[in-house]
Amino acid sequence: MKAAVLQVAILALLSQAADGAALTVLSNVTVGQGGAVGAVGNLTVVATADAGGTMRCFDASRPAAPVLRASTPICAESVRAVAAVAALQNESATDAFVVCPTRVAWYQLSEDGKFSEAGYHLADTSFSFSVFSASRMLAATQTHTIMLEIRNGRLLQTSTLPGVAGETAVAFSPDGQRAFVGGQRKVDVFDVADPASPVALASLSVPLLVLANVVVPFGDRYLLVGGPVLCFAVVDISDLANPQTRASMPVDSGLLIAVSRKSAYVACTGTGSVLYKIDLADPAGSTLKIVDTRHFPYIIDGLAATSEALFVATNGNLIALSL
Repeated sequence: MKAAVLQVAILALLSQAADGAALTVLSNVTVGQGGAVGAVGNLTVVATADAGGTMRCFDASRPAAPVLRASTPICAESVRAVAAVAALQNESATDAFVVCPTRVAWYQLSEDGKFSEAGYHLADTSFSFSVFSASRMLAATQTHTIMLEIRNGRLLQTSTLPGVAGETAVAFSPDGQRAFVGGQRKVDVFDVADPASPVALASLSVPLLVLANVVVPFGDRYLLVGGPVLCFAVVDISDLANPQTRASMPVDSGLLIAVSRKSAYVACTGTGSVLYKIDLADPAGSTLKIVDTRHFPYIIDGLAATSEALFVATNGNLIALSL
């Protein structure tokens, strides 16, 4: 009874009017603590540490009423930490990847709504993961950054990116031809047109950046970078030899970044969390236009966006917000 009352109280708090016109609550689903969230198409995948580790896949085509398609236990050590979750759709199935402390685990969701474990790749402590296609995946670990691919029904290492170790963020360019690796005071850029032979292109320095723990491309020209102290910056990378920070927002806490349409959604996490909606219609502008904010009483564990809604994992809930 007390849990039900608390759940109602949390939903009431989150449903209060935001400072602007968006980020209103569309739905709230209980999923378990420590959720990492990924989205692809109309699907939202959330991996949590409850019951030894659980992954759930929701049909989010109607964000106000997401439908659970399937759930499955995941790698047992995820009870300690789930670093990231990502998804990839193909003609016959949806591939989901869960980053646990010692492995990247691969699961498949069939059209009839059943999860099955397809394979895994062992790695030392993993920090970040990004997937572009079945032949292009990135994983940042404690000792190196690697390219992975699905080949002959197995999740295999394709190559190791040269000169980067212990990094905390990875991402692909929109066309999958470049890889961005964020770490201490820099973001390294690689040509991965041939995943088996990555080539270092540049090492980008961003003013005030201490640690790039989030990197998110925005179109072909801009890179959204986040980390402690600096928190969030829009970097023009059209000239890799001379990157330009167009605008930044200092917030001294961790953060998550998601992008949908012409907006970036930046979650600055702490004991309580603040979610910002930032207008990127003019990313070359010298100031960031914050068009909406929402405060959360608990840490935001995961953040992902579809074309229809923003999904936030916090305090055991998966909350859909309007864009």
